[in-house]
Amino acid sequence: MPFKFYNIELEGEEVAIANLSDAKSPLNLLLIAGVPLNQLCKIIPATANYCNERMGSIDF
Repeated sequence: MPFKFYNIELEGEEVAIANLSDAKSPLNLLLIAGVPLNQLCKIIPATANYCNERMGSIDF
């Protein structure tokens, strides 16, 4: 599966996010470096459903 890399700025700090698309799912799995999942939901609305289901710490 292809990786798409993004650099976003969260509270003044740049954070790298790798977006791993899964064609079998409407949701994307996110490999997150240093971003709490609840913060990520605010940045990328498409992850909102995933965040609502799996709020808390997630091991990738």
